[in-house]
Amino acid sequence: MKSNRTSLPVAVALGLSLILAACTTAGPRPPSAELLQKIENARTPADHNELAVYYEAAAAEAKANADTHRKMARSYSIREPIGRGGGASMNRHCNVIADRYAETAQEYSMMATLHRQLSQQPTP
Repeated sequence: MKSNRTSLPVAVALGLSLILAACTTAGPRPPSAELLQKIENARTPADHNELAVYYEAAAAEAKANADTHRKMARSYSIREPIGRGGGASMNRHCNVIADRYAETAQEYSMMATLHRQLSQQPTP
């Protein structure tokens, strides 16, 4: 019968890989073809209002992702370092991602503001 000693490192490695997978992300979604078409054809206040709503939702999503990654970073910061680099590097990793999402949220908010302003202008 096989010892549980060899299965423990495998279980730890598997658990860490799942945690890291949860912490990594591809970042903001690329714009869809439909969104690109709406941006290209935006002429009326209603068009710009629709884009403002889209960017407000995108900003809220990015902010929520930033908040999630900040929470994950706090969780890693209270753990004992795991191996070389350990929890400190995972904490840093999550904070970097959180910073990127926070910056993305700000950019989306600015885009929403610009489209709100454009929606207030008279149609040419």
